[in-house]
Amino acid sequence: LRPQPATGVPPAQAPAPLPLDAVIVEAPTDGPELIWDLPDEAPQATTPAEPAPQILQPARTAKANPLDSAIDAAKDWLLGGNTVLRVGVVVLFLGLAFLLRYATEGMVVPLEARYAAVAASAMALLGLGWWLRMRNGPYALMLQGAGVGVLYLTVFAAMKLHTLLDPTLGFALLVAITSFSAILALTQNSLALACAGALGGFAAPLLASTGQGSHISLFSYFALLNAGIIAIAWFKAWRILNLIGFFGTFGIGFAWGLQAYTPALFWSTEPFLMVFFLMYLAIGLLFARRKLLELDSAPPDHTREAMLRWAARHGDYVDGTLLLGTPIVGFGLQYALVEHLEFGAAFSALALGLIYMALARWLAARAPSQTALLMETCLALGVVFATLAIPLGLGSQWTTSAWAVEGAAIFWLGLRQQRRLAQAFGLLLQLGASAILISGGTDSSPQAFANDYWTPMILAVAAMVSAWCVFRLNSLTLIDQRTARTLLIIWGAFWWMVSLTSAVLLHAPEAYLAAAFLLALALSVALWAAIAIRLRWPDLAALCSVLTPLSAALLMISVDLHNHPAGRLGWLAWLAVFAVHLLTLRYLTGMQSILARRVAHTVGCLLIITVLALELRFGLLQLSEHYNAWRWLGWAIVPSLFLLAMSSTRQWPWPVNACPEAYHLGAAAPLAVLMLAWFWLANTFSDGAADPLPYIPLL
Repeated sequence: LRPQPATGVPPAQAPAPLPLDAVIVEAPTDGPELIWDLPDEAPQATTPAEPAPQILQPARTAKANPLDSAIDAAKDWLLGGNTVLRVGVVVLFLGLAFLLRYATEGMVVPLEARYAAVAASAMALLGLGWWLRMRNGPYALMLQGAGVGVLYLTVFAAMKLHTLLDPTLGFALLVAITSFSAILALTQNSLALACAGALGGFAAPLLASTGQGSHISLFSYFALLNAGIIAIAWFKAWRILNLIGFFGTFGIGFAWGLQAYTPALFWSTEPFLMVFFLMYLAIGLLFARRKLLELDSAPPDHTREAMLRWAARHGDYVDGTLLLGTPIVGFGLQYALVEHLEFGAAFSALALGLIYMALARWLAARAPSQTALLMETCLALGVVFATLAIPLGLGSQWTTSAWAVEGAAIFWLGLRQQRRLAQAFGLLLQLGASAILISGGTDSSPQAFANDYWTPMILAVAAMVSAWCVFRLNSLTLIDQRTARTLLIIWGAFWWMVSLTSAVLLHAPEAYLAAAFLLALALSVALWAAIAIRLRWPDLAALCSVLTPLSAALLMISVDLHNHPAGRLGWLAWLAVFAVHLLTLRYLTGMQSILARRVAHTVGCLLIITVLALELRFGLLQLSEHYNAWRWLGWAIVPSLFLLAMSSTRQWPWPVNACPEAYHLGAAAPLAVLMLAWFWLANTFSDGAADPLPYIPLL
């Protein structure tokens, strides 16, 4: 019995009666046991796998705003790592800058020696940083960046402050420094070194400036700095470096323009603005190029939708600040430069639009798959600036016409390609065209607005074409299609009426205005009806129903006690109105709703009876020199005959049999009420005189 405990037999037999406990205790360390137990636990493992949304929630709530991110970044730069080194580098740079600026005040050391000492300190910083690059990378890069900044400061101050260097030699040195700093940054793959050198380069003219220097030297210096940034952008997608150059160049240039620019400096300033614009346009494209080279290949499906989905997942290859900020800031500065030149802003906007359109075309030819987002952004910028050139160079009428046509074209293109942004832009262009026309007309006088009838007609046609595109293509995704069609057709009809009103007021004699309005309205509805029949367009067919209500409104305005509908060519106008009305009833029936057809029959019938009654009243008034019972009788003859006809059981031909309820009820009911009112009024206010007929009393 003693050998058994010594050999450890009981511990070997202990796990046998407790196999479950052994598995539970040793599961974390024994792989095979876990593999055998997983199938039993698999159904339970599917339900706990749901907490995935709980893991994503902190990522959403923990998103910091840009201000907090900037504060944290500044705090990390200042307090993270070697804070004493960073503060010391900044203080050293500022101290050397002020040393060079005030080098001639109260010092006996030769000026050249002081510049040589500052340059030597810069070289020492560079040498020390290069020597320490393998031991302490951040420390060494900070020293090298400070050395590059001090070199920029030294050369720039020697050129502008004390003219120790010839401009040719000075700019040669600046080119050398720029190339040297770019090589250092690329060799060590250091964004921090590049940013430190760029910050020092842009700070040098600010610290060494006395307000007396030449802007040509300043902008030439900036051109060299930006050339270095372009060289780095060819190899590296360093967005922060690009932004430092962008804000440094255009920010300092804007500040100089506010303080010192005059129109006399245009020809010495304009070339630099063009160069800076092209530089940062190129930098934005180079950034996209480097980012695309780092991304995975495009999807095999090369359709536009697939490309845009791929671009949405990898949208960081487009630097929005540079791509959008460069044309906006550049055009703003250009507008200030050419403000004194006639059509200068218009030609500048047109040139900018053509540049971006050509760029979009080039991108589409080179890499249409991966650059879909970049290409469409450039195309949109080109269209916007080309559109902006129109009001800058032309008057309100030409601007309205061009914007209306362009808006309709872009809206059609947006429907064809199912682009919501293009659809919205096309509609906004048409609204902007209307606003410009209204403001252009009211700024001078209402008469000036009335003299223009072609521009409102272009607006009307553009809106109606847009409504037709919505109906035909059936691909509007911006708003509800029926609502859009209704609004566009009403908008187009409004401007059509404005155009007709302007044309009639301009060309028709005053005595024939009513007849001219009716003729123009009848011809317009006839044209709409022909187009609706040809295109099978129900929206335009429904618009034709405005003929009778508008004609009735004109009748109420134009007729008085001494006039009649047939006078002053009214007979011709009313014949045209009734003919067009009957034609629309005949040929547009299949494209109108039941309610619309019933209303058209009813209103048309009432209008015809009213015109005939007014004309008969006027004719009966001619029988006597004084008002008598004849004027009352003229109101009642035609309505009474109509009521008598509708009360019969006879089957009347078209148009009555096409919509019987419109005539037997819709038109007859209000006429019966009016005849009842006529009966009481005539018996109350008429004395029954029937001159020139004799009066024969019945009682």
